[in-house]
Amino acid sequence: MVVARLAARAARARPDEVDDLEQVVIEKLLTKWDLPHIEAARERGADSWKGYVIQVARNALTDMRRKAGRTVDRERRATAGVDGEPLEQRPGVLRSVAAPDSNVDAYLARLAIIDSLDDAGLTAREQEVLTLILLDGATVKEIAETLSISRRRVRELRQTGQHKLRGLIAGDADVAEN
Repeated sequence: MVVARLAARAARARPDEVDDLEQVVIEKLLTKWDLPHIEAARERGADSWKGYVIQVARNALTDMRRKAGRTVDRERRATAGVDGEPLEQRPGVLRSVAAPDSNVDAYLARLAIIDSLDDAGLTAREQEVLTLILLDGATVKEIAETLSISRRRVRELRQTGQHKLRGLIAGDADVAEN
């Protein structure tokens, strides 16, 4: 544990990240302990092993910070419309929540929709159209005006995006990728 804590500090982790990073480093080292490249690093000597452990800590810290950023972005998107306007002020829309505790079901539903949109392999435009439809309750006409594209193109993007979402939900990777 001392090695992992030192590696966390060497990776320049903030004090609030050290404990979590230490656990991640220990887990990674223990799960890969018997792999040939790790055995080779241990056999080459203390400096080689120390360098390996520090690099594991740096990579884990980068992953932790990226995940934290994605979580904050995901929660921000779950509580605001595409245009940034708080959804509490918009009629006829699946309500967002300023504080997740006030309406957990709506908040979780929005997060599930956002996760599905992120995981479905949608293009940026398809995701934008489906977000406007599913989260903001926008009509085809409103979306066409907002994005400066034709109504026909909006319908095409919606149809293609829905097809990919159905493939994701059905667990069919081929449908989701096409």
